[in-house]
Amino acid sequence: THCHADHDAGTFQKILLEQRVTVMTTRTIMAAFIRKYALISDMPIDFLQRLFLFHSVKIAEPVHFQGGSIKFFYSLHALPCIGFRAELAGKSITYSGDTFYDPDGLIELEKRGIISEARRLSLLHDCS
Repeated sequence: THCHADHDAGTFQKILLEQRVTVMTTRTIMAAFIRKYALISDMPIDFLQRLFLFHSVKIAEPVHFQGGSIKFFYSLHALPCIGFRAELAGKSITYSGDTFYDPDGLIELEKRGIISEARRLSLLHDCS
């Protein structure tokens, strides 16, 4: 969902230990992930990129995967961060990643002109 260690260290470990896992995220988050782990591991970027399959996602466009669908959305965090809603066989789960989920705080951000009403409502709906 984003490049803080509590969210991406397990991904890096899985990439190193398993063969050709698929990583779904945005191009922006993937670029940050690759830069970070190239620096930490002292491995060349091109080598790291060959260790896994990258599936670039677009916000709000469903990805069909193993019989289900996954739809991604932006959350509100200190750096680029996404969440997703996965659906399969009539059931669903939503994972917001890290997000600023404070209804009163979001109203204050809207009043200050930092976020729009539409953005506030999407954060309240998508990340709840």
